[in-house]
Amino acid sequence: MTADILLNLVGAMTFLGNYYMYYYLEVDKNGLAILATVGSIVNLLLLLPVGKIVDTRGRNFSITLGFLLGTLSQAIFVLAPPSSWLTLPILLLSTTIGSVAGVFYGLAYSSLRADLVPKEYRGRVYALWGLFPSFTWSLGALIGGWMYSNLGPTSPFVSSLLLRLLLSPLLLFWYRQLTCRVDKVIKSFEGS
Repeated sequence: MTADILLNLVGAMTFLGNYYMYYYLEVDKNGLAILATVGSIVNLLLLLPVGKIVDTRGRNFSITLGFLLGTLSQAIFVLAPPSSWLTLPILLLSTTIGSVAGVFYGLAYSSLRADLVPKEYRGRVYALWGLFPSFTWSLGALIGGWMYSNLGPTSPFVSSLLLRLLLSPLLLFWYRQLTCRVDKVIKSFEGS
């Protein structure tokens, strides 16, 4: 849950992404539509194959890969130049990598959460798990909006990336510890 709280705070700082792309990077409405379409198509194409990878390679591999690709996607996004012939291709690369990251991270994390909580309690526990991350998302969005208005359009995106990079070792360590513990318990039940 601590990871959810931190990632929601840091991630929400970038909630003005479409606004930033339209007004600062000068990506037109068609470009925004192309980016959204590509992201959705990549997501749809990868759901089943990545689900199999999560089951065969494990959740730690998939969460780690998703997290690292998500960070790479954000770094590429930050590097996109305004008003350039390179802007849309760079954003397409960022979107594609971000979509791949989201599928890996999302499926593995959902699988992990399901194994942490007995079926009869999942609704209530998931609701409780969602309270603090939702609060921190709201706080992160507020911080990101303030930064955009007062420190410049790139500030929330660069700050979010820097915070994500700083938190990476800690978050990856937590994920590894959690997935290893859960997998060990599951294997002990399967062996008995």
